[in-house]
Amino acid sequence: MREGDAVAVLGYPGRSYRSWIANEMQEREERWFPAVRDLYAEWIGMLDEEGARSAEAAIAVVDDRRGYENSRKNAEGQIAGLRRGRIVAKQRAADDRVKTWAASRPEGRAALEAYEGLSKLNEASLLSWDRDFLLEMLSRGSRALLWPVLLARRAAEGVKPDAEREPGYMERDLPRMRDELERDQKRYAEAADRRLFHSWVKRALALPAGQRIAAVDEAFGGASDAALEGRVAELCQASRVFDLAARKAMSTRRPRS
Repeated sequence: MREGDAVAVLGYPGRSYRSWIANEMQEREERWFPAVRDLYAEWIGMLDEEGARSAEAAIAVVDDRRGYENSRKNAEGQIAGLRRGRIVAKQRAADDRVKTWAASRPEGRAALEAYEGLSKLNEASLLSWDRDFLLEMLSRGSRALLWPVLLARRAAEGVKPDAEREPGYMERDLPRMRDELERDQKRYAEAADRRLFHSWVKRALALPAGQRIAAVDEAFGGASDAALEGRVAELCQASRVFDLAARKAMSTRRPRS
């Protein structure tokens, strides 16, 4: 094999952390997977309670519940595996060996600089970790949050020339988007969805200083838990996003130039 030759590597076609440095793996073990486990456990409990109250709700939420349960179990397994195998400690030792090897060679300077850059990026990400985690969960929880974000993204991409849009928002993607919006309606249970919305907002309102989400603070800041529940209901009742026909029309409407 010569430098520049193509290499095909066989392996599990999912996400791998094998190339991560120890500090990145530590973030997965101590923050990401525990947060996923706890959040989904809370949401599963809410879906179970609402499903017990209504057969229609139980049918509507079954797919979401299954997805949350799979992710929760995966998170628990990842935590157990990382701890049982002492993966972070082993990776830190491996990092140190590579750094020592690189430091002994003039050509290793670039590798050391790259490692330092990765370390600084990881440190910077921790400063806004709680907020970023919640923002990532926007697409995984309440449709009261997911659908507006999807439509806003569609509107933002729609003003661009078609070839410059992000994948999933080009004109060729619109039929699939309409189909997904229709299928997603069947998985919507109003009471359950509002509880997921309420849960997400409560977590956002508990974010530390420096990680606040201004729009959430403006809409819900200072409200008691009871008042917050009412505010969530009020916003949902006033929104047209829950009407399938209106939502499909918003998703396909061409923005004004």
